Amino acid sequence: MSAYSAALLLVVFGVLLAAFDLILLGLTPALLSRLARVAPATRAHAILLARSLPLGLAVSAVALIFLPAWWRHEPENSGETASWFLLTAALLSILPVLQGLYRALRMFLRTRDRLLVWRGRGRSNATLTSSFEVVEVKSDDLALCVGGYLRPTIFASADVMRSLEPSEFEAALAHEVSHAKSRDPLRLLWMGSCPDFLQWFSLDAPWRRAFARACEFAADARAAGGDQAIALDLASALLKVARLRTFRPLIGDAALDVAVSSAYSSPVDLRARVEALANQNEACVASGPRPWMAALTILLLAGAGVAVSPRAHALTEALGRLLAP
Repeated sequence: MSAYSAALLLVVFGVLLAAFDLILLGLTPALLSRLARVAPATRAHAILLARSLPLGLAVSAVALIFLPAWWRHEPENSGETASWFLLTAALLSILPVLQGLYRALRMFLRTRDRLLVWRGRGRSNATLTSSFEVVEVKSDDLALCVGGYLRPTIFASADVMRSLEPSEFEAALAHEVSHAKSRDPLRLLWMGSCPDFLQWFSLDAPWRRAFARACEFAADARAAGGDQAIALDLASALLKVARLRTFRPLIGDAALDVAVSSAYSSPVDLRARVEALANQNEACVASGPRPWMAALTILLLAGAGVAVSPRAHALTEALGRLLAP
């Protein structure tokens, strides 16, 4: 593939990504309002999917429609060359990807540094029954949280552990286990670095806050599992942790800078979470998109790519003539 072809297809990707981002940005208030009414166990999945749609649609359209159309209809050795204007447009098109990588690296390093500090101050507590390692930490910026991506670890403040009754701590620990099983730190890293134009000027911040909030409600629901006694123990644990003055939890936008899932991260949501736990009366089972849905979408796009192949090539050629006359 020539430099002209690669640059032109990158521009197509950038145009599509910008268009889908603008649509999502315009629909953000309505979508977040509607998603807030989705069941807690599935809300985080739905928010993650909606936030990732612009990138997924842009990549799929280029890979399954425009790239095959270009290969089928573009003659070899057409003599077309990439102008500086076209190369500049191609660079602008991949800037969101580069910025996403930068944000992911920055968030990864900040998270790594915080986890190393906690691990250095803590000790593994083998007496606690959990499918994940539990590290007891003496720290003033920690209550209970999960860190790590492929092999998550639960970090627990020694002061919080002493303050909670055994049943309350068991419920809080189940909340963190739910975060770990869902790989929420990894998903938070993705939400913080999703490579599209919404990263610019922090236009993605409402989605990041909504996702982090949804993860807490989902973990509450899965930890309680429809058992009212466990739900009330977890609600009691949240209230006790909120009253403690022995730690400085990550709250607000500062919590978005590190990829950790904390049992207590937002005093604003505390009342809503306690009310949701008090009113829970049945088990919540998470159900996200099925694999066959993704496979069907790919097949439909591939079929559409064959049907509109000549038009897709003509549009790409028109864009090329505009940017590289």
